[in-house]
This record gives sequence, structure tokens and C-alpha cells, in this order.
Amino acid sequence: MDHYAALGLSRGADNESVRTAYRDAVRRWHPDRDPRPEAAARFLAAQRAFQVLSDPKRRVEYDRETANGIGDLLLIPLPFLRKHVTRLVRGGNAVIADIVERRRQREPGPPTD
Repeated sequence: MDHYAALGLSRGADNESVRTAYRDAVRRWHPDRDPRPEAAARFLAAQRAFQVLSDPKRRVEYDRETANGIGDLLLIPLPFLRKHVTRLVRGGNAVIADIVERRRQREPGPPTD
């Protein structure tokens, strides 16, 4: 399970958000409060997630291992921007040429008299 999903966080969450989400998850899923087996599993997942995400070195390593592309590595929050950055990195000059061509098509030409 993804550690961020276990705590209900995005990849760009700060340390205070990680701590707060962990406390909430522990209160909600603790086996003493909820005897269901899935609650115990979620409780353990939250503990493992907190161990990794609260340690800066382990978090950077985890982020590198689970990144879904360059957008995640750069922690770009907006999905449409992440998509364009990923395209730029993968496609290089071809993508840049495509963007330039699209801009030219949208720009009005000089007036013809």
C-alpha cells in the first residue's frame, strides 16, 4: 500500500501534516477502538507509513522508488502541469517544437491590406 494513501496525504505534504494524519489514523483504526481485522491492518499500515514519511532520509528514498515519473520527483502539484513537464522531459525538442507550432497557429498574423 502507498504510504501517502495510508495516511490520506498528497506527496507534497509537510511534516506537520504527516504527524496530524498519523494521529488521526491511529485514533480511528486502533484495535482497541475498532475490533475489525481491516481496522488492524489499516492501523499497521499507518504506523509503517509514519515511520517512513516522518524520517526525511527514508521519505526521499521512498519518493524516489515510487515516483510515477519526473512530475512526482519534482513534486509538481497540478496534474495538468505535471503532464506537460513529463512530456517535455520524455519528448525533448519534439515537444517544444509542437508547443511553438501551436502558439503560432493561435497568434493572429500581421494585418493584410
